[in-house]
Amino acid sequence: MMWKKRLSACLLILTLFLFCCPMALAAEGDPSDPSPQPPVSEDAGEETEPEQPEKDETPDQPGADDPQGKPEQDEKPFPNLCEQVGDLLETEIHNAYISGYKGGNFRPEGKITRAETAQLFYSLLKEKPEITAGFDDVPDIGWYSTQVRTMASLGAISGYPDGSFRPNRNITRAEFVSIASRFSSFLEGEMSFSDMGEASWAERAVSTAVAHGWVAGYENGTFRPNNFISRAEAVVILNAMLERRADADAVLIHRTVEFEDVARTYWAYPAISEAATDHDYTKTAGGEIWNFDDRYDGTAWVTLEDGGITYQPEGEPLTGFQHILNYTYYFDPETGVLQTGWKVIDGKHYLLPEKGQESHPLQMNEKLTKVNYNTGNRGFREIDYITVHYTADIGASAHEECLSFEDRYRGASAHFFVDETGVWRCVQDRDISWHCGSDVYYHDSCRNTTSVGIEMCCYKRSTYTTSAYDSDWYFAEKTVENTAALVREMMMRYGVPLENVVRHNDVSHKVCPAPYVNSFSAWQAFLKKVGENKVNYDGSYEARITQPTVTVYSGPGFTYSSVATLKKDDIVTVYEERGQDPVGSGRWVRIQNGWIIYAYISRK
Repeated sequence: MMWKKRLSACLLILTLFLFCCPMALAAEGDPSDPSPQPPVSEDAGEETEPEQPEKDETPDQPGADDPQGKPEQDEKPFPNLCEQVGDLLETEIHNAYISGYKGGNFRPEGKITRAETAQLFYSLLKEKPEITAGFDDVPDIGWYSTQVRTMASLGAISGYPDGSFRPNRNITRAEFVSIASRFSSFLEGEMSFSDMGEASWAERAVSTAVAHGWVAGYENGTFRPNNFISRAEAVVILNAMLERRADADAVLIHRTVEFEDVARTYWAYPAISEAATDHDYTKTAGGEIWNFDDRYDGTAWVTLEDGGITYQPEGEPLTGFQHILNYTYYFDPETGVLQTGWKVIDGKHYLLPEKGQESHPLQMNEKLTKVNYNTGNRGFREIDYITVHYTADIGASAHEECLSFEDRYRGASAHFFVDETGVWRCVQDRDISWHCGSDVYYHDSCRNTTSVGIEMCCYKRSTYTTSAYDSDWYFAEKTVENTAALVREMMMRYGVPLENVVRHNDVSHKVCPAPYVNSFSAWQAFLKKVGENKVNYDGSYEARITQPTVTVYSGPGFTYSSVATLKKDDIVTVYEERGQDPVGSGRWVRIQNGWIIYAYISRK
């Protein structure tokens, strides 16, 4: 669309690296218990592939066959280092504090070593204390030397009775929480984990973490104190400790740092995105709202003397299309006053949200496909079209359709499936579903990358044949209403005009959605329903001639007289469609001065 600009911003560059992301216990995550993996390490300036541990550093449960005793556990409990986390650790500036490995992986189930734990907390310190401590096995040089000795000097970590630190040993959940709990006041909390007898030395630390709301344990009532903590678990806990919570909508529709091995459906995906992405934010009661160059946080609404409403984030009213929280608003270019409802802008019909627009009342269920999509980072400006389809699966529900795409590769998908009961999300808006791709396109701009795909569940009055050309395909009236409501929601969210709500057929000439391809009047009725009967739009559209020469006939067929000739790239307006064949002589369209073959145009 004319007002939209493609973002050219570079990907966010992480400035801090890390392996041991602190905090997050099982109840916050996957209850599985992956087997221990070899420890990993990084150089201070660059992420590296994990080094293989020396034989005497092979990770094991602390104290197992260890005549020197257990780390941390034989020490008397450390006094708390401060009253609250923000006294020593950075909680206000939300820079990235984790990064991945070369190749784009994060290894969320990988374990964290003691050295990496020191690195993580060290990277979050507001001020670095003087180094006064050291260990026999922590040389003055090496990527973790300063970090380990600094944290030991602060009193946050300790070593073994024999004077060693054992930097490459994996750290357990109890040990990790024991270190974390020292960065806040100790609290007496109710803790009923059935297995804490295995690590009674850490009860005070764990109960403190529970009282602060940092951890909750597993669903079966265990804490698994001696299990090695995973990178994903550590991130979830640390985010809770730092009071960092990913903006749900930013994760859905904005550019966040991602990793090849952390799927959008992974339990800790939001937490990992929060920890890996530099972002400005605004605190809310429910968490935080991320602020982007093309998105405002909703805190600068102003009521004018004449009763109008504008938005002044920096003292000057915004004008034109602007993205505030989850919607695309429009402000009068001259006055800056908010425009709402159905408006014609640059010749197209837009549905403009009210101030503080709430999401549509449809229940939005979710069953995301794990394989049938391309990962994307689409924001408000990348989504220009809404493409409507039909499932061609007689009587199947939206939930059933989502389930059929979940794990099995099908080479197709859509963002949403709709039936009489509501909406199911199959692919996140920011990602690219496979719904309107084609070898040959009959639309100049609508593609998978620029549109949101909506599949309408359908019925057929006769099941004798299932040809797409059959005239008895139909949608339940409630499905039509739900789809129209979803389309309106997407229009307000991304600033899509009604003219950019298209059929799959408009893009590829596939007979989809069959009820709206076989009957252009039915498609016009659907658009009228989307427009809430307030919009004077008849479904006409502009198209470009694709053939060197095209004859215009006085009627829809070759038997009518020719009235004009068009040449390639001429622009016409289509007012009506007749016939069913997507190619050949069976499908005709009426333009300004006659009729031409449907196959010879590309919609603009």
